[in-house]
Amino acid sequence: MAAVNQMDRGEVLRLDYDNYDKLTESRTVFIFFFAPWCGHCKRLSQDWARLAKQWHKSDVGLIAEVDCTDNDKGGGKILCNYFGIESFPTLKYGDPNDLNLYDGKRSLQELSNFAEEQLVPICSPSKFGSKFCDDDSLSTINKYLDLSVEELREYIETEEEKLEEAETIFDDQVRMLTERFEAAEEEKRLAIKTVSDGDLNLMKQIIWMKEANQNDESDDNNEIFDEL
Repeated sequence: MAAVNQMDRGEVLRLDYDNYDKLTESRTVFIFFFAPWCGHCKRLSQDWARLAKQWHKSDVGLIAEVDCTDNDKGGGKILCNYFGIESFPTLKYGDPNDLNLYDGKRSLQELSNFAEEQLVPICSPSKFGSKFCDDDSLSTINKYLDLSVEELREYIETEEEKLEEAETIFDDQVRMLTERFEAAEEEKRLAIKTVSDGDLNLMKQIIWMKEANQNDESDDNNEIFDEL
């Protein structure tokens, strides 16, 4: 199981697939999905750490981050795939089970203002029946409350198997596409080498020479005509 990793640069909690449900339960979240090599991510990281420090004692809202290159079993990459992260940095917020995309400005003040507005109590099993639960949420929670622990574990295992299968299919497709791309690149390289090693340039040079000679002959004929 991947370890919970508290960052050195402030109070930013590092989430991954294994710890996500436990650490986000009952709290609205604002999450920074990143890749260590991403320049924009590096520029945002310091303000994100300052924002996280403002909220690190809150039991309502959570500021956290996910390393989408974490390939460990139960790591951040699986979580990023689950939430459909395709570019970096990506910021998402809201109910941890139903995240929304944040597309606003990214200064510390603007992020802080947004967090104040959005990080509010939400409906959850531990706050079941609160005024924040709508009818659909109450119905869903009731459905799972009626199941035994063993039944819930079986459902979880089934859903996680689906997720792992989707991850495997994705990785296989990426591998096949990479192989096809590399093969196409090699075919292109060989084709270019064949052209470069052939007579293409020589033929072009001969055309340029012939056209130049024709122009010279035309000029000579014009001069003779003028003399007559």
